[in-house]
Amino acid sequence: MHSYQHLIKVFFSGLMLLSFFTPNGFAESKADSKAEPSASAPKKAPKKTKSSVQVSGLMQSAIGWTSPKDETLDARPLLGVYRARFWVRGSVNKKASYALHFAFDRAGIDQEALLMGKSLNDLRAPALQDAILHYHILPKQKLILSSGFLRPKVGHENNSVVITMPNLEPTFSSTLVRRATTDTGHGRSSGFNLGHLSTFGAYHLQAHAGVFMPPALGTSNKTSQGEKMSPLMAGTLSLGWGSLNKMRNQNLLFVFNPLKKARSIEVGASFAQHGETNRLKYSRVFSTHLMAQLDHLLFDAEWVQAYRESLAGEGLDNFAWHVRAAYNVKLGKRQLTPFVIYSELKGSELSQSEFEDADLSSLNLFAGKRQLTDVGLHYHLNKRKLRLGLHGIYSTGSDDDLTRLPARTGWTGLLTLHMHI
Repeated sequence: MHSYQHLIKVFFSGLMLLSFFTPNGFAESKADSKAEPSASAPKKAPKKTKSSVQVSGLMQSAIGWTSPKDETLDARPLLGVYRARFWVRGSVNKKASYALHFAFDRAGIDQEALLMGKSLNDLRAPALQDAILHYHILPKQKLILSSGFLRPKVGHENNSVVITMPNLEPTFSSTLVRRATTDTGHGRSSGFNLGHLSTFGAYHLQAHAGVFMPPALGTSNKTSQGEKMSPLMAGTLSLGWGSLNKMRNQNLLFVFNPLKKARSIEVGASFAQHGETNRLKYSRVFSTHLMAQLDHLLFDAEWVQAYRESLAGEGLDNFAWHVRAAYNVKLGKRQLTPFVIYSELKGSELSQSEFEDADLSSLNLFAGKRQLTDVGLHYHLNKRKLRLGLHGIYSTGSDDDLTRLPARTGWTGLLTLHMHI
């Protein structure tokens, strides 16, 4: 029997135990367990639960200049729509809700003007980012089932709301987690997640466990794992103190800057494992993070380690980490937020030829080293609805012939306009 089958058995056994040790388990609530009224008692009309739908959008344009270190590339302007997002959220009743998320990023931008990222597809059409159904099995967020097309609950940066972060692009911490779990830049996969939240006075405990089915990279059918099947098992555990205003989307996502004065701290760790497929013998990723807010000062840090082993038995380690700090300065009804982010990714130190000869390219991890610094400020004219941003981004690293990394070296200066409706 495969190791992942043992993990699935343990996972569902734990779920059953949780149902026994949670007050009332999955049984009826106290209100439902009361004796039914007599036939002579007047009957009350049942309350109707109204469904709700919310539609919102985001547009982030950018104007600036990029100067790659590569001498074969000319420096050039960066102009266009850096991000365009569209959300549809709603609820069917008190227990069931849904979220749809579409993205249309880097539209019309010269690909060579980017240090990181690219268009989501060549058709310049919106791409589905998330399609999630949530169901509250137990009240007060004690047990929530989320299923559909979503990010595995692995990594802090990977599961942060991008529009609440000061950096223009996710850090290398997120890049490595997404590559090591789903082999994609967007980091989504079909699957489900069970989330639990307990509060003990000012303290809170979160636990998540999920099963996902990311398609195998390089298969002729990109929605299949191929002949050999192995699910991705993912889980996270975090302990925090203070405000819970940094949680979104049924506790699946973090908010870096809630734009409110608060005090909180959280530490957590997450792990994911993928068994043998047509391309890999084994894959795992581990992440640990610290997130804190002291009034108007915000800080977070994360460290990620990813390991993959090929069918031939060749293994490869990658490491990534970041630190980020920001400070909210109140200016009447407006707000100014200076920030600084440093991120680093360390891949294999093999040369390009050695990397290819060892057949490590099939592992889809990185070789070489990159450091990325993003310094700037945001001017919030109307909280999240209208924001101006100024960014200075500088990328350094190893020689290009040793590099298989998601960012080229060089610098970019950008002015951004962010509108959220």
